[in-house]
Amino acid sequence: MTNQIKYDYETCDDCASVLCTVMNICFCDYGDWDICNVYIFKDEVLNMTCTLRDKGISSSDLYVTYGKGTEVSKNEMMVINSSSLRLTKHMNSMEQVGLSKFVCMYGNKTIVDTTDVIVDYPPSPIENFSCIIYNWDEGMICTWDLGVKYYDKLTITVSLLMKTGDITRQYNPACDRDKNENIVCNYTWNQTDHVTFDRSFLNFTVNVTNTCCTKVPVSKLTENIIIIQKENVKPDKVHNVTVASVKSTCVSLNWDHLKRNRSKLFTVRATTNDSYWHDVQLEETQDTNIAFCDLKPYTRYNFSIETRPGKDVGYPSDPAIAEEYQNGPFLGYYISASSPNGGLFKEYHANSSGSDHQQQPMDILCDQPITITMKSWGKAGYSNASTIVIPKANYLSQLEVAGIVIGVILFVVMVIILAVCVLR
Repeated sequence: MTNQIKYDYETCDDCASVLCTVMNICFCDYGDWDICNVYIFKDEVLNMTCTLRDKGISSSDLYVTYGKGTEVSKNEMMVINSSSLRLTKHMNSMEQVGLSKFVCMYGNKTIVDTTDVIVDYPPSPIENFSCIIYNWDEGMICTWDLGVKYYDKLTITVSLLMKTGDITRQYNPACDRDKNENIVCNYTWNQTDHVTFDRSFLNFTVNVTNTCCTKVPVSKLTENIIIIQKENVKPDKVHNVTVASVKSTCVSLNWDHLKRNRSKLFTVRATTNDSYWHDVQLEETQDTNIAFCDLKPYTRYNFSIETRPGKDVGYPSDPAIAEEYQNGPFLGYYISASSPNGGLFKEYHANSSGSDHQQQPMDILCDQPITITMKSWGKAGYSNASTIVIPKANYLSQLEVAGIVIGVILFVVMVIILAVCVLR
């Protein structure tokens, strides 16, 4: 492909020249590159010749830099004659793709000529192709990335072919860069596209073309991407979820799903509102009902149901959240307090379900930590305990205050005695 490399001018004589910069670095007056503004793939070899006009300079004194002043290896340069230096550089040795200036130089600061070289990746196989089929036959989205971080997204063209039975259709996906600068593509189908997703598998081909760097566009096909339907289905969530009490520690859940004729696995989770209890209960079933037992008394439970085509197959549906269930009516509180030194409550105050419950004031010692334990109480018994600790109060006891007062009095008395002695 090297002989197809794109460039804007046959010689640098046609380039706009600047004789000298404000830094007294002069160029385009002593010689020329044979090609200007080069576009080249990273797997190709760059061949350029720097030819001197000034016969007072020898080509053996020339050297080449690129980027931020990186000097080209002597192994990549060859003196052709007294006035010409040949650069042969494999672009795989470039640290990154993008725009880089190649400068033909001699001496310390003298620039013979400069040209822009744009390096980009050739079309590469795509990666991470995946599809989600909604509810078996209601729509689909496929996503993938282009495998390499192309320099210029505008020179990239992507087409998607999908084969269903004997019919092959072509689509133009949407592609954009993600936060990591990868180019990610996707295409979405819905029921109005008249495409049948309800097949055992689908066959895809992705074609990537990069028009940046050759006179004839170069493409890369990634073929025979097989998507098996049952492994990529995301079902719709269940509906009509009901929760009913069976006995004091058991409830039953019932629900329905629109795709009754499809094989499904339901995952049901029961969680409490108290994240500190860590008591998530999880059950799996192929039925549309389940019973949960060993529930705690007077505890609010949240039930969620996810649907998958099978165990470890496909994608889980969005969770269907059932109503909050409260296990048993509220009857009262059970509260206990303890202290390392036998401290007593002075009072406590509790709120629940709009009701207000306040105990009579009690004495409590504040110069020591107090541990308070609280449980809710129902017909089925006590719930798990919640505990709080009241730390030792940061204040002085009466004995400490008395000691400070006596110390101050003694200090004042001593000051008075000293004053009397001085006056005598």
